[in-house]
Amino acid sequence: MTVLLVGINEFRATDKFVEYKIEVRLEGDETEVWHRFSDFEHLLKELKSDGYSTTGARMPSKVRNTAPAKRMERLQRVLEVIIRENTLGRNHVGTAPRRLLNFLGVTAAVDAIRNSEIQEYIPHEQVPEEFREPIETVMQQLTELDNCISSGGLTANGWKNLGTSGTFSWFLNYDTSTRLAAGFCPQSTGRMIHEMFYDSVAMKLLEPNIDSISTIKKLGPQTSVQHIVMKSIMWLPPRDIITVRHWRVLPESGSIVHAEWTIEDFPGVPAKDTEGRVRAVQKLGGCVIHQDPKEPTRSFVFRVSDLDPRVKNIPAGFENKINEATASMLSANLINLAKLCKTRDLKLYVSAGNLRNVDGEEEDILQPMQTAKLEPDSFQLKYFAAIGVVLIAICILQIVKMN
Repeated sequence: MTVLLVGINEFRATDKFVEYKIEVRLEGDETEVWHRFSDFEHLLKELKSDGYSTTGARMPSKVRNTAPAKRMERLQRVLEVIIRENTLGRNHVGTAPRRLLNFLGVTAAVDAIRNSEIQEYIPHEQVPEEFREPIETVMQQLTELDNCISSGGLTANGWKNLGTSGTFSWFLNYDTSTRLAAGFCPQSTGRMIHEMFYDSVAMKLLEPNIDSISTIKKLGPQTSVQHIVMKSIMWLPPRDIITVRHWRVLPESGSIVHAEWTIEDFPGVPAKDTEGRVRAVQKLGGCVIHQDPKEPTRSFVFRVSDLDPRVKNIPAGFENKINEATASMLSANLINLAKLCKTRDLKLYVSAGNLRNVDGEEEDILQPMQTAKLEPDSFQLKYFAAIGVVLIAICILQIVKMN
């Protein structure tokens, strides 16, 4: 889809304000829209709040008597920077954020073209009978959580919002010790995020606590058994899990759902609680990814986990602190996800289209993760400091009990 920004070539003045004409060409048809200076300011503010890049988009001076013709040139540069930073290029404004399409007055036309390109739905594979019941239960729980988030009903259903960093927030259900993090990833697609969660190199970057991931057996194109080993923290022993993972694309919404459920043992995996590791249990884990059809380069994702805490037989207050810290860890992982998305070839994923259920052989990952280095931001540094303080407090408590 080609949407070409022709430019800002005209202005008109009234006694109270000046408007600037933006000319746009959509699939060969030209259109125009008029905006005031304050509309440009509002656009920048809203894009930034949504997590999009506005770096380099500097508004011209708002000082009185500034020549409108000079402002016109600078406002065009502002639009060009926004398009460069948040689309696949000047000739592909159709991949722009929804707010920018609204600003350019081409939203309805772009939607009509996208709707004509919708692919036929392919049914998902059946989960092997041995694991069907627990996986379908997790799928149902994830779908219900997704509906709860979409309706803004998390807090009304026992979840407490513990904090927000950038476009991500994290929550804890104190009754079930279940943690959840959710938010938007600009400059991404649902397929891109899906692949990250199934790429072992990417997963170790997303979750620095992971030591190794190995796929023990493929049970089908969309179902597998994995063995994940996690690093030790301070004096606590390392842990491992054997998890059955299944993903599917839902009809109608096109949401991608990853369901995860742990088992105690599986052929080819070391026995439980051996080799210095403690086997963990997780009965509700996974994520839901929304590729908004109206935002082809922006995705919503949430991850949830009820993985049991490492420390047992501690006061409820300390256990809550551990759960609060691990909830923020989920958010830190999604922040890493957003960073990794920026290293991907966005054009490759947009061209590939939306992910679909597998019809026959499993498709290869479009762009396997080779290597990347993620610098921790201030939020992540605070998280590691907080978890350290809590663990030290628990250590002191245990020493006091021993004496």
